[in-house]
Amino acid sequence: MTNQTAAQFKKYMGALTVPKGFTFKVETEDHGFRGMKNYKPMPLLHYTLESAGERIEFWQGGKGRTSYLHNGFWANFDRTGVEDSFYHLGWDGEIKQPPNTIVREQLERIAKRREYLSTAVKIPEVGYTVPPAGVEPLKQQLTKRGVLHFTPSGFGTGYCLTTKRTRQHDCKRASAALEKWFEISPLFISTFDAD
Repeated sequence: MTNQTAAQFKKYMGALTVPKGFTFKVETEDHGFRGMKNYKPMPLLHYTLESAGERIEFWQGGKGRTSYLHNGFWANFDRTGVEDSFYHLGWDGEIKQPPNTIVREQLERIAKRREYLSTAVKIPEVGYTVPPAGVEPLKQQLTKRGVLHFTPSGFGTGYCLTTKRTRQHDCKRASAALEKWFEISPLFISTFDAD
């Protein structure tokens, strides 16, 4: 995070036009390392725009999060442990874009993601999705190479599918649903930490 005073952040956010159907709230949140001996909470401003199915958050210091409701759960564009959904300040403290531009771009991003999810095919057991046109190439890749990896975009659990049992400690036979989806039997699955 860059250094940005509350006054600078308020001035920046003062240019925001709240989109129709959204509510707007401002909160102060304490940030800092609670485990440190001389912990002193640092109050930072946090602005939230929210509708029934979208949420865009701006934090003093430059980071932002875009969330959207999908199948009853809030999803976001953060890469866990790697980066936030967007940044309104650069490392040098320069303003990257006006808040209205960011809001417009993030709403477009949500619309594109929802469009993708409306046709995406979910892969059983691993939980990843693929566009309909990507199903056959994925099956062919596993058939041809005998191995296929699904790696999260940030920190998390990845999956390795193989057509032969490996020596991985958690290698096990894949579910009948996964074998049916790939039209390969037997099929084996193991996990790995992506960090």
